[in-house]
Amino acid sequence: GINGAVAIGHQSLYSITSGAQNTSVGYKSLYANTSAYRNTALGYEAGSSTVTGALNTYIGNQAGRLHTGNNSTYIGDKSGENGTSGGENVALGQASLHHNQTGAKNVALGYQSMLGVSTNSHNYNTAVGYQSLFALTTGYENVVIGSSAGVAATTTYRSVIIGASAGD
Repeated sequence: GINGAVAIGHQSLYSITSGAQNTSVGYKSLYANTSAYRNTALGYEAGSSTVTGALNTYIGNQAGRLHTGNNSTYIGDKSGENGTSGGENVALGQASLHHNQTGAKNVALGYQSMLGVSTNSHNYNTAVGYQSLFALTTGYENVVIGSSAGVAATTTYRSVIIGASAGD
């Protein structure tokens, strides 16, 4: 492949021109990548909008599908799917950080953790647990631990919420 790139799947790394050390497995994974480097995508349309973003990992059906930022890890079906330019995010779990459009430096661990609402962005949050910070829109600098902890919080900032269903 080009500059050590590996592509497996229909239109995987389809647009690559100069990107280096990319690994792409799955239908249209890293599809728009032209000059991005050291990205790993595994899954249907995983990281398909990454053009120049670097050092990202996308694992799962449509994981990081619209992502164009750098240094992010999205693991799980539709994890980080609608995020665009936000960077330094880590999401593990189905639909985790799903709608966080431009927010950065978030950690979401758990099924639908920080799912959010379309076109909203949040920064510097850590949420661990099933649907933790589920409805977050523009909140920032929160630490939330527990199943459904902070599930209804939307604009919460600088809060610590611990316990199952805490902070509702």
